[in-house]
Amino acid sequence: MMVEVRFLEEEFRLEPLTGKKLNVIIVEKEYEEPWWLLERGVKELKPQRSPIKKPSLAFCEFLKKMVSEYSPDFATEELGMRSRDKFYKENPVAKVFEESKVPFYPVDMDEKAKSYLASTLQERENFKNSLIEEISKLHSQKVNAETQKKIDYLTAYAQYLDEEIEEKEREISFDVREKWIVKGILDYANSITKDTVTCIHISSPSHVEGLTSLLKTLNAWNVTPLKVEKKVQFSEASTGKIPNSIEIEVKPTVKREILVTKIPRILIFLDTDEPASPFDICQSYDAGFDVIIPYSKVDAEMAKRIVQDAMFSRGEKNVKYTCYFLGGSDFGKVKAILETVKKTMFPPFESPVIVDPRGAYTTAAAMVALTEEGWGKVAKEEVKKRKVVVLAGTGPVGRAAAILYAKLGCDVYLTSRSLERAESVAKEVSEEAKTEIKGVKASSPEEVYEVVKDAHIILATGAAGVMLMPKTVVEKLKGVKVVADVNAVPPPGVEGLKPKFNLKEFAPSIYGIGALAVGQLKNRVEREILSAARTAGKGIFDYNYAFTAAQKLLREKTFPTIKMRYS
Repeated sequence: MMVEVRFLEEEFRLEPLTGKKLNVIIVEKEYEEPWWLLERGVKELKPQRSPIKKPSLAFCEFLKKMVSEYSPDFATEELGMRSRDKFYKENPVAKVFEESKVPFYPVDMDEKAKSYLASTLQERENFKNSLIEEISKLHSQKVNAETQKKIDYLTAYAQYLDEEIEEKEREISFDVREKWIVKGILDYANSITKDTVTCIHISSPSHVEGLTSLLKTLNAWNVTPLKVEKKVQFSEASTGKIPNSIEIEVKPTVKREILVTKIPRILIFLDTDEPASPFDICQSYDAGFDVIIPYSKVDAEMAKRIVQDAMFSRGEKNVKYTCYFLGGSDFGKVKAILETVKKTMFPPFESPVIVDPRGAYTTAAAMVALTEEGWGKVAKEEVKKRKVVVLAGTGPVGRAAAILYAKLGCDVYLTSRSLERAESVAKEVSEEAKTEIKGVKASSPEEVYEVVKDAHIILATGAAGVMLMPKTVVEKLKGVKVVADVNAVPPPGVEGLKPKFNLKEFAPSIYGIGALAVGQLKNRVEREILSAARTAGKGIFDYNYAFTAAQKLLREKTFPTIKMRYS
């Protein structure tokens, strides 16, 4: 989405980022950085900068930790009413980044643009003030009916001008100014010759939401808004009212509730089952969708009619604010619906499409991401060329997991109690993965042992309450193995592997990841996909996207907490 800003009969364009991944961590500062447009604002905000309008030592220590953890390529902060000289010489934040050797830049509205906009508003402000003076003069005279009528007329017009000026000033102070700030961030990001760039931006609290929204609209890869909360503890004061010591804890909180636009985001949920899944509907509301319209017992023909009606109803500009979620337990129908939806849409009538049949794709993505990471931790090597066995792998979770591991370069086997079924599904998923996946019969503990004995990663993807790998098989296994189970209903799919285990050694050199650990990441992945699709405009969000999201979530670091004591 391109964003335009006009001034002096000219315009500059904020183009979406392409070919570069920009990570922006927006850190909310402890106060509003003074900034005003009209001269009357100087009196309201006081000419002298308050001595307490400065970053605390605890905040600066927090920034140092952030720099150490995230190694930003550059940092920015709004300039406000400061000169560039004061921005660098009298700014504790500038000192933090200077000591850390991180390039630090002021970003704000261009002075020419600001002067032009201020002069335009000042003309209206002066005219309003002249009306107020005229009203005062009339009040000082003897007021008759005709004079009162004139006073009422001038008062109404002055009130209109006052509201108009306030609205324009608010628009410039937020919408227009925030676009200039984002322009500065993007300009510095584009000047860096790296594919992935990380920026820390220090923002006044009132601009965090707007900047986050705008950066996401312009395809920033990851935008994390942080509210830094302070917890202060005092010792008993020995003299007067000043305590002997103060302990300040600075704790960051990720502000995930920020929405990107005021235009209603509509999710149309197409479910092959009846009723439509309340789990996915609740997740969608939590991810920020404004309206969710569920349809049950949907087939490909019904999906085509729904999509045609929906996409033309919002017009080519707003069709991107509609999103489709394809779900249901009938895997074949969901695939057919996906193909129909893709064929029905055409430029510019395109919308994001999420595919997650009964949570299978997000579950598979979470399972593969956790076991891939787990293998790296316990075996100290990558998964490529390792043997992966997907037990009961003919269902949606097993199919997606097998494809994902095959794409990672692993030697993948999927099992079924029926050899014919195993080979048939293996052929189907091999075509999708564009590499061979083998189908194997495993209907007894002996057959299960034969296929898993030399495996490195084992995934149990069977139905709830069905044990696929009993203890007799687990006890015979040799060598390092990572085993995951999606079954939280007793008995487990792998005997001895409890739902809460998260890479816990439950047998010699056998590390287990249980259903609850998989489920927790699966839920985070689904919310991540829903949030991304809500603002994407178009695209297919399937198991491939889910796996990338799962890997990204596992790589996320926790933000540091700082404690400082003043005595």
